Amino acid sequence: MARRTLALALLGMMLMAAKPVAGASSITLDQPNPVYGQSVTFTAVYPKEASRKVGRQQQVNPAVQVDCSQAGVHVFTANNGYVNDTRLPSGELTGVSGPIQLGAVFNENTWTGGAASCSAALYYFGQDNLIHVLAEIQFEVAA
Repeated sequence: MARRTLALALLGMMLMAAKPVAGASSITLDQPNPVYGQSVTFTAVYPKEASRKVGRQQQVNPAVQVDCSQAGVHVFTANNGYVNDTRLPSGELTGVSGPIQLGAVFNENTWTGGAASCSAALYYFGQDNLIHVLAEIQFEVAA
């Protein structure tokens, strides 16, 4: 449990430091007007390089990380991978993330209710052992 908490904290810090990758990647929240406790998914478009598995540290590439805060205080972090890639005519891939329950209690999440401001980052671990952020979105969660 402590190892997973440390890994998520490190991932969060690395995502903050990572620079977005230029290109046509996108991420879209699939549920309009999400509320606390609801599960959400994200649809993304990304280059084929982002779907390659790299080493043991990352079993699913790409992934989405959701971070939420209330009154400027970080209260929630969760991530999930993309499943069922579909190749587009452009050569890029599209996929839908696994569900993320907003406010789920695990690790060091402290969100126990109420509205929050959230962000979602689409990222992958590259063969260069770096995190590459492909796209980010901001969204609000109602109480």
